[in-house]
Amino acid sequence: MEERGHGVRDGLPHGVTDVSVDPDDFPQAGECDLPIAGINMGKLVAASSLDAGARSAIRVYIRLVRGPLLPYYEEALKSFVASAEEARATPAEERRVLSETGMRLVESLALGMSMAVFSVLPTSELEKIPYGADPMAWSGFKQQVKFGNGTFLDFKAAKADPAELRRRLKRVAKTLRDKGWPLASATLTSFVDDLSEITFDEGVPEYFLEYYNEFMDLHRCRGLIVSTPLDAEELPSEVLGRRSGGGGSDPAILNQQAALQMQMDDLMKEAKRSQSQVASLRDTVARLRDEKAAGGKSGGGDSSGNPKPGEDERCYECGGVGHFGYQCEKRKAREARALAKEGADKDKDKVVYRG
Repeated sequence: MEERGHGVRDGLPHGVTDVSVDPDDFPQAGECDLPIAGINMGKLVAASSLDAGARSAIRVYIRLVRGPLLPYYEEALKSFVASAEEARATPAEERRVLSETGMRLVESLALGMSMAVFSVLPTSELEKIPYGADPMAWSGFKQQVKFGNGTFLDFKAAKADPAELRRRLKRVAKTLRDKGWPLASATLTSFVDDLSEITFDEGVPEYFLEYYNEFMDLHRCRGLIVSTPLDAEELPSEVLGRRSGGGGSDPAILNQQAALQMQMDDLMKEAKRSQSQVASLRDTVARLRDEKAAGGKSGGGDSSGNPKPGEDERCYECGGVGHFGYQCEKRKAREARALAKEGADKDKDKVVYRG
């Protein structure tokens, strides 16, 4: 048979001319004149891209060779042509889908179906599918399960492989581009790349599979949205939550969190100590400035204007009362530790020369 592009062979879409191996799908002996034969022929021609001349020739042939089947053929042809026309979207629906997904209706359908069956349907087939329809309701879905590239249902199995799923999605994204659906291809590529970054790249490929399955459960009738390939509210929160440890108790993650918390506590203590020192020094400087302006003198003895430890004068080192910083035991201990550490470091740096 001659190939004509867009998945059409001799005027018939590939989905229509797929060969079935089920014996029940073929007419049995003596059944060629049954009404079902005329109905199937009418359905086949209605789904094809044959022009009026070819359809007229088929009608003449049936009238001459299988005359009793002609009424059934014509009735089926009329019925399936009408149903196909009903599936075509109105201009208002086209605008609604464009606003909702960022793509034309037929391109959105191409993307949604490709995510479900990992194949790109011909345009003639897509035009028969109403927007929002479940991919499982597509007439060729059963054939795809048996003889095609598989479907999204394959990845609901317990031992489904996330890497295989990602490979199929990447491959069908390239096919979308080659078949003339660039926006759908770019959107699916972004979906795969962004999801890989927060799953495969983080060492949790199983979340790639989980996200895909949940997306197909919730949104397979709508498909992806160009501006936000990953759902920012419903699904990524779960994936990202588990990455940060919110969904489990990984010991390594918990240890990292505990170490970070200790560092934060130490930094907060140091900040408070520094604030206390600054406040104490600021108050002392202000008082000395006031005393100098009033003609006060600074000298020894209790009659001098020098500040003394008390409730109003706190240690700038620890914030306590009753002593100043140079008298603070905590300061002395800290300086002793620093000196000991400095001495230990010097000992490590010494080089011993032997003659």
